[in-house]
Amino acid sequence: MSFRKDMRLLKEQNEFFETLLNMTRAPATKRSTVSDVVFAVDSGRRDPPADSDPIELHRDEESSDNDGKVVIVTPEPDTGKAIKVTFAPREEEAITGHALLSAFFEQVVPDNMAGKLNVHTWQGICGPYVEQLRHSPLFPRFPYMRKFLDTFRSHQEESDFGERIFGFIHPEKQGFHEFAITSDDTSELWLSSDSNPKKSRLIAAVYSASGTAWTTPYNFKKYPIQVSRKIALKSSRKYYIEALHKQSKGRSHVQVFWKEPGSQTFKIIRGKYLSLFVDDRDMHEEGIMEDIDFHSYAPPGIPSHSKRKLDSSVKKFLYKC
Repeated sequence: MSFRKDMRLLKEQNEFFETLLNMTRAPATKRSTVSDVVFAVDSGRRDPPADSDPIELHRDEESSDNDGKVVIVTPEPDTGKAIKVTFAPREEEAITGHALLSAFFEQVVPDNMAGKLNVHTWQGICGPYVEQLRHSPLFPRFPYMRKFLDTFRSHQEESDFGERIFGFIHPEKQGFHEFAITSDDTSELWLSSDSNPKKSRLIAAVYSASGTAWTTPYNFKKYPIQVSRKIALKSSRKYYIEALHKQSKGRSHVQVFWKEPGSQTFKIIRGKYLSLFVDDRDMHEEGIMEDIDFHSYAPPGIPSHSKRKLDSSVKKFLYKC
């Protein structure tokens, strides 16, 4: 029974992608004459009827614009209000199946991935510096604990641990955004120029060259590098984002804020703008280690994971909690 169900799902998936590619196949002319294509994804309906199709593909018959643009319609899970995002081909090229699929998955987030961030934690790592977390032989592949956050902030009553908070951010407004971070002890905030974590760069940090750095919650003005420069983001894209946090002793916290275009205040980034990098809730269960796909949550080549040379005064305390 399970085998027949899997085969049926596979057949439906193949038919969906075949339909998608046929609708967007590039014509022989230089410029596409395909009418706007609308993707309607009812992600707000948690329990659809058995005979319903949650994904509908159809041409926009009312559109008179034949410039090859694509409209992606994605309802908000909470309100059901439809949001339309137009995807235009670059340099007046016709929309191909690959380009359209990329635009489609940039916008559509499965229900089990939406509204959360991944959190990986490592215990028994001494010191207050993020670099001490990076130098652990267990980082980033073997976290002690995995969990999710529904807002970009974390608080733990623990000592001698480090954590990695990561996923995607989905801007609602297009324009220049500013980011800020607070933590106890040190932390780093990394952001990619798109959804690829290998393109991420350090944009803000709680750090001091003269010693251990830390802040109280909501205080992002203690160190000048806590606030990023203005960064241009598009509302039709998702961006990889990651915070690394290291705690030594005492109370710990990490908070990530942003100031959206047109706003005058920094606000903690809420779940409605976030999504998971990977759904890894079952990876902590017992199993054969060779079966775990490390690339799914710790792909090689991420700049934030590159180890740097430790100061000798820090290195001698690395494994002496």
